[in-house]
Amino acid sequence: MRTGPSDRVEGPLLELRQSDFRGVLADGILSSGKPYEIRFSDRSAVQDGVHLIITFPGSDALTATDAGEAVAILVEYVTTHPLPVDCGFRVLQNFGALLNRPQPHVHAIVPGSEEERRSAPRFVDPWERS
Repeated sequence: MRTGPSDRVEGPLLELRQSDFRGVLADGILSSGKPYEIRFSDRSAVQDGVHLIITFPGSDALTATDAGEAVAILVEYVTTHPLPVDCGFRVLQNFGALLNRPQPHVHAIVPGSEEERRSAPRFVDPWERS
């Protein structure tokens, strides 16, 4: 049975990022028994917002069920915070295709302002009409 995400630290995500927090924000266990951790990404794709990543310590691969569950967990975690309500967020998955980080992981990128959302092409929704 899946657990978490359980918060390991409290406070607004922006304040934690601005304080240079580098530890685990939240963690838990997938239904398959694999542990996961949610952290700030070391390389942020946004200046005003937050860039989160969920990783799986000790796991080199995930099953399709694990991968789907990981995306759902990260979305669940992100949407418990007020920032994405104002500016939206984008989830990007990588289950082993990146050469510089072949371990499975999922990103959640949350812009910190409407200006950042408009200026970052990665936040343009093809279904949106301006």
